[in-house]
Amino acid sequence: RGSKTIHDAHELFTEVPELLKSPFKRWIWKTIGKMTMKGFDSRITVNHSLAMILGDAYGCAFTPIRNLPIDKELSTAKLEFQRPYIWYQGVLNQGRGLEEMITAMTSLPDFDLRIAGEGDRSLTLRHLAEKSKAKDRIHFQGWMHPSDMHSWASNAWLGINLLDDSASNYYYSLANRTFDYVHAELPALHMDFPEYRTIIEKYGVGELLTDLSSDCIVSTIQNLMADTHKYNQYRTACKKVKEGLTWKSESEKIMDVLKTL
Repeated sequence: RGSKTIHDAHELFTEVPELLKSPFKRWIWKTIGKMTMKGFDSRITVNHSLAMILGDAYGCAFTPIRNLPIDKELSTAKLEFQRPYIWYQGVLNQGRGLEEMITAMTSLPDFDLRIAGEGDRSLTLRHLAEKSKAKDRIHFQGWMHPSDMHSWASNAWLGINLLDDSASNYYYSLANRTFDYVHAELPALHMDFPEYRTIIEKYGVGELLTDLSSDCIVSTIQNLMADTHKYNQYRTACKKVKEGLTWKSESEKIMDVLKTL
C-alpha cells in the first residue's frame, strides 16, 4: 500500500497468434487491461508504435523505451565454417518466417542457414529441414549463451528477422535481435513493418523484405549478393551506429519516468 507502480508492456499481448485463436481468453485479457491500466502510476513499452496503440486503447500515456543491448565487450572470435551462413537467433515460434527461410535455402546454394534458439515450432522446423534438398546446409544450434550467440552472429553473412503480418503483435514489434545484429556488425533482412522501416531508413543497417515468401527472400538475398558495395555499406553502418544504440543511453528514459513518480 502506498507504493508506486509501473506497467511494462513488452508487446501487444492480446494480439499474439496464440490468443487470436482463443477469442474468450483474448477478451479476458483485454478486460483486465481496461480495468487496471489507469491504476498504474506510469506505463512503459518497447517502441513508439506500441506507445501510440496502447495509449489509444487504454486512454493513458505510455513512454517508449527500447530494449537495447548493454555496451560490453563480447566475443567476436573467428569461427571455422565451410560456407558463409545466414543467421537467426530467437525463439522458434509461429510466424517467425522460419518455414519460408528453410524453403528458400534450396535456391541459395552458396549459404548455410544457422538457427539458434528453441520454441514450440522446434520439432516442426526440424522435420521441414530434414525433407529439404538443402538439409545438409540447415543447422539447428539450440539454446546458446549470449556471448556465444554474439560470436556466431559476428561471423555470419546476413541476419534474418522475418515475421508474419497476420498478428498486430508482430507487425508493430521491435525485436531485440534487431539491435543484437547491429552490435555484431551484421547486416540483416527485416520485414517492411513500421519500426523496422524506421531503423533501416535512419541507420541503413540492412534490407527490408516487402513480402514474406520464399521467392521474395531468395531474390532479395541474391540481389544483395550481387551488390557488394551496398552490402559493405551496411556493414560499415552497423559498426558506425552501434555505439549510440546501447542501454546506457536508453536507460536515461527510465530515470526520467522514475522522477515523475
